[in-house]
Amino acid sequence: MTSAVKKIQRKSFISRDNELEFIEKGKISALAKGAILFQCITTITGIPGIGKTTLLKKVAEIAESFKLRWIQVSLGKNLSRKREEFFLFKEIAKLFEENDASEANRQIDEIHKMGQEERRMDQEGRRRFLNLYAKHLKKYLEAQPLILMVDDSHRLNETEKAIFEGIMERVCGTNRLLVVLAGRSYISWRSFELRRRTFQISLDHFDKEQFDNFLIAPRDDQLNDRIYRLTRGYPLASVQALEWVGENLNVTDPEFHQKLTDRETDLVLSLTDTILDNFILIDIPSRENRNLLKALLKYTSPLRRFDDGILSKLLKEVIAKEDSAVHPEKSSKYFWAMKTLTHLVVWDSPKTGYATDAAVRRLLALSMKYREKDIYLAIHEYMANFYKKAMNAAIEKDPSSPQSILYLLEFIFHHASFHAAKGEIQTWIEDIRSIILENFKGYKFRERNHFYEEYKKDEDIEELMGEEYPGILEIIKDHLQ
Repeated sequence: MTSAVKKIQRKSFISRDNELEFIEKGKISALAKGAILFQCITTITGIPGIGKTTLLKKVAEIAESFKLRWIQVSLGKNLSRKREEFFLFKEIAKLFEENDASEANRQIDEIHKMGQEERRMDQEGRRRFLNLYAKHLKKYLEAQPLILMVDDSHRLNETEKAIFEGIMERVCGTNRLLVVLAGRSYISWRSFELRRRTFQISLDHFDKEQFDNFLIAPRDDQLNDRIYRLTRGYPLASVQALEWVGENLNVTDPEFHQKLTDRETDLVLSLTDTILDNFILIDIPSRENRNLLKALLKYTSPLRRFDDGILSKLLKEVIAKEDSAVHPEKSSKYFWAMKTLTHLVVWDSPKTGYATDAAVRRLLALSMKYREKDIYLAIHEYMANFYKKAMNAAIEKDPSSPQSILYLLEFIFHHASFHAAKGEIQTWIEDIRSIILENFKGYKFRERNHFYEEYKKDEDIEELMGEEYPGILEIIKDHLQ
């Protein structure tokens, strides 16, 4: 470890006070008092590296302070060791009395040996197992309440989910059990009653104020601002970035900030490779599939919204010409894989499309700009033309079309990104000013005000435009009436 590493100190935990307060006062305190605990399940969801496991550690500390028994079962695995099916239920069974545990494990092994079709058909056998397992768990809970924490709960397979749901249906009403599930995605219960008994917590990135409390030493606002600009408060990326800085640069060097500027490309490339390979795609067993998903995330990173149709067009018109490993006719399959396997691509209601997590997307786009600038430019140029055509078509049908506002914003983003990357600032500033005023001719006050409000909170466009941003904002404001 270099001397520079010792000089970078960060907090291990920040900014989850609201979530912890809710779990402590609303859940753990009630459990300790023997009060009614209707919502006996709390789910904590978020992308890899957002802080789910760290939050579970804090929940365990709170449980200790209340002198409550807790257990944590991690369903994580790496590529060299596959997790045993039904591992969760065998871990919980360790709490049972010896004979009860043996009986439960014997039935678990019998289910494990069955094929999928046999499991599905043997409904009576499943009911017997659920009743037996629930009886043993209730017996344990009569003696003492329990907090059960399950990390990486998204790794439960369909059979495991169904069994866990059946057990929870039978046990939740005891008011003696609090379950905290942490995973990349929310488990959708089939049971309406269990859905009512589940409270959801979704973790987000740190905002700038929270992030400013992350770095303890050195107290360097310039370093803080630079790391936040790169990571947008994504906890995993922030930690990795500070570690990289500590290992590769000397923060006491008078030329530190200039050297960090000179090596920003190295930092960004290291971040994206580490985050994708060691965290986000770690569960994908096939190297070929990992590389494909990595490429798809990279190619869609310049896009702030997309769907199956947009992805298909982009792959066909731009990407396939540069990458022979990508097949446009498989776009639907690719789209499904990106949503379900990476847990990064989710529906974005305001943009009426799917979007990759913003912090990860920005890092990947920056990495692509450094590594493959020609493709990066080609994607932005194609998408700018795509949204310009879509915007014109919407205006032709209805000059005050609300949809045209979305298309206009996306056009501005892609048009600005393309020319900014080429260093052609004045060209696109004038283009954007002209097209906004042209569209305003057909907009009524409602649409003009809607565009003004959306433009005002668009951080991507503000960053791209820099000093020109306030001037455009004033022009929009002057033309609202």
